[in-house]
Amino acid sequence: MRRARKKKDIDRPKAPPTIVSTLRIIAKLGRRKNIDDPTTPIEINMQGLVTEDEGAIALIKAMKENHVHCSLLNLSMCGLTDLSAIKIALWLTNDKFCKTLCLQGNHIEDNGGAAIAKALQSNTSLTSLRIENNRLHVVAGNAFAKTLQTNSTAFRELNLLANPFGSIGISSIFLSLASNRPRVVSVHLRRCDIDCEAIIILADALRTNETITSLDLSANLIADEGAVGK
Repeated sequence: MRRARKKKDIDRPKAPPTIVSTLRIIAKLGRRKNIDDPTTPIEINMQGLVTEDEGAIALIKAMKENHVHCSLLNLSMCGLTDLSAIKIALWLTNDKFCKTLCLQGNHIEDNGGAAIAKALQSNTSLTSLRIENNRLHVVAGNAFAKTLQTNSTAFRELNLLANPFGSIGISSIFLSLASNRPRVVSVHLRRCDIDCEAIIILADALRTNETITSLDLSANLIADEGAVGK
């Protein structure tokens, strides 16, 4: 007879997932692909787990090799750099299942950010990207601007806050918002080192944009000139 579980055991919170346990789950799903539908996506949440580049790259490799897909991939605050961001971008280029990708709070710089943006020029499944609080600058800013011009489904919420774009890095993004092709509804650019020069460009863009309903530019370098516009 199976012994009843103690109430203490039932109420005890589950331990957070580890990269090893997640890799085992992916391998198990891969072995079952002839029995179950291999295309049913799972959710992978590694937030706050210091996987670093090695763990993130192993995760992407395991999904590819086992033909396992995810609808959500959360690698926030995992200690990632450009190395793993570029690998994630390569996977994202051909992926058709992931809808939410969370990479905030890492150490991703221009090359990794630009690679993610470039991948989204052809990806049509992802609708939510969280990449705030990294180290994106001019190169990544220009890449995201091009993505907005070429992929009208990639973003509903443009969330790039706490990246040191500066006015040079953000101006191309503002120019891309002048048309209604990118169906962006809300823009979050708090703490991006934006000054009046870029805000004047944004003001001109908003005169023709009919989709944006929410805009957060707090904690930037905007003086009266930028607030008033031309």
